[in-house]
Amino acid sequence: MSEDKEVGPQEWEKLKNADEHQADSAEANRFGLDEEGRNNLVFMIVTLIGLLLVGLLLGIYW
Repeated sequence: MSEDKEVGPQEWEKLKNADEHQADSAEANRFGLDEEGRNNLVFMIVTLIGLLLVGLLLGIYW
């Protein structure tokens, strides 16, 4: 049988913060991208949507 270990308040806060940080980073890295990769992905998506809108406007007014 394992014994429960007494954890102090400071150590408990460290453990709690580590668990929250791990969950946040796992959610943010859903696609396995670092910060630069996420920025590039956002840039590509925004550029694609912008080009589609410009093409649509040119098609309507041409």
